[in-house]
Amino acid sequence: MFKSRLNTFGWAFADQALVSGMNFLTGLLLARFLGPEQFGLFSMAWVFVLLSNSVQVAIITSPMMNIGPKQSDEDSPKYYGSVFVLQAILAVIFFIILLIGIKVGGVFKPDLAVDRFIYALPLAAIFFQVQDFLRRYFFTIGKPFAAFISDLVSYCGQVVTILILFKLFKFDVTVALWVCGVTSLLGIIAAIPFFGSISFGIKGLKDIAERHWQFSKWLVGSAALAWTTGNTLLITAAAVLGAASVGYLRAAQNLFAVTQVVFLALNNVLPRQAASRFHHGGRNNLIRYLKKSAWVCFLFTFPVVVILAVAPEFWLSLVYGQQFTGYGYIFKWLALSYLLTSLTLPLQVGLGAIEFTHPFFWTSMTTAFISLALSVPLVNALGLYGVLFGMIFNQVIAGTILLYLLWGKLKSISPNLPINNK
Repeated sequence: MFKSRLNTFGWAFADQALVSGMNFLTGLLLARFLGPEQFGLFSMAWVFVLLSNSVQVAIITSPMMNIGPKQSDEDSPKYYGSVFVLQAILAVIFFIILLIGIKVGGVFKPDLAVDRFIYALPLAAIFFQVQDFLRRYFFTIGKPFAAFISDLVSYCGQVVTILILFKLFKFDVTVALWVCGVTSLLGIIAAIPFFGSISFGIKGLKDIAERHWQFSKWLVGSAALAWTTGNTLLITAAAVLGAASVGYLRAAQNLFAVTQVVFLALNNVLPRQAASRFHHGGRNNLIRYLKKSAWVCFLFTFPVVVILAVAPEFWLSLVYGQQFTGYGYIFKWLALSYLLTSLTLPLQVGLGAIEFTHPFFWTSMTTAFISLALSVPLVNALGLYGVLFGMIFNQVIAGTILLYLLWGKLKSISPNLPINNK
């Protein structure tokens, strides 16, 4: 048992090291090749890919990673087969929505020339979404090696393709989106041999869709609101300060993504482990697990953010060149932001394990309201400082709400027995 868990954690960290490392290199190459303004435009286009992915996580993968491990050996193939169908339906829906959105955007804002993204952005969004679903599926069923292979093809392919195309063609935002979409598709193809035993039935699909909805009905709204929270400040910054300001901020965030190697690796493993601990050991077992997880998240994040915050201009110059220097002050704010993020993960994991997802909605609604109300005055008054302050303030509010509601719910649960939230 211990050897199996160690193997799972080992592949989880190896996979996340791969994904985070390749994402870091992709961001670095795009920033250098596109420049601050074009990189800012790419970042603004990519927020819609992240929107589709956040909804997918809410409806498909979060329920799967918490409900899937509770299935019997007999029921697992039917459950995961239905989840595959739900994921396919969601991908088609988002493709249509993004296609229409770009068409409408081209009519109302012809000066933005968004028609150049007409197929690149929707395809990048759905292929990225499906590949991300598959990697989380493999972690849920205990096949981390399969996730590693899919990510190896997708994320390494991204870096290699960007390097080749930059040498051969004029590299722009549209080409960058096509690269991300095509390499995600290759990652999907590479994952096919590892799918395992899955089956499908209409009745089973209906039952599983209903259970997923019971789990995720609050998460869907919170995903849209969280996207609003995370991107309102960026969109306002782009409108008031210019796209280059977003490019500078995203470039700095890309360096802090080093902390996500551990953070995101744990996000692939903790939900499954926490759900199992709660299911078999009850409330007290879950609380002990969450406390240990919080210490792990913090102790791995702290040294990295300190190193980056001590010499920010050095890192900007070394990684991106002189065109990105002069914005080192961003690093101290981001250091605090990423520390807060690391402490929020165990709270989210705990809420998912007990299938209590209301807090995600209320938290997202609160922070979205704050972002909508304060983004314009903050950016107008303080520039990028306003964006950074807004980010930190929202994280403090969100963490406080999640902790309060999680602890209140845990106190209402019997110490040694799980509850049934079906």
